[in-house]
Amino acid sequence: MTNPLPVQVYRDHSGGRAVTPSIQITQDMINANAAISGDFNPVHVDPDFAAATPFGQTIAHGYIPMEPIFQLVQARLVVAVLPQGTGITLRYLRPCHPGDTIGIVVKTEGPEGLEFQCVNQRGEPVIEGAVRLVSGGGRADGCGGHDDRSGTAEAAGGEEPGQGVCGVRG
Repeated sequence: MTNPLPVQVYRDHSGGRAVTPSIQITQDMINANAAISGDFNPVHVDPDFAAATPFGQTIAHGYIPMEPIFQLVQARLVVAVLPQGTGITLRYLRPCHPGDTIGIVVKTEGPEGLEFQCVNQRGEPVIEGAVRLVSGGGRADGCGGHDDRSGTAEAAGGEEPGQGVCGVRG
């Protein structure tokens, strides 16, 4: 079966491997992430509970559908870990469920970063945002920066649409 996602294929800067950033979300993946993070909210891990919510089924933790962003930037920079000081600003637009395949579409790209949309297999945007690439380091304490605004999914205790800023540590 071919992938109907409107994603773009990228080559890393060394001209090596082709990368089509995407992730297929499974309930096992969600459960494993709950075990790692300690976030066992039943909307994530209990299909019977989640079926009775407005979501109609379990939803992925907010960072799971972000994976294509990391795949793309790592391929673009030819690195295994994002550099310290890399910043990601994003807004969650809709929840992601087991069975969803999430890909990425780059809207604009330049030497200092890119703007993107993560989309599901129906072409619906689920996350939009920007990656800021910073040469050199972040703060003196080693953190690239983190700002949980009151509208973020994590700060609100759910996967409601919201906006947040997270500096990814390298």
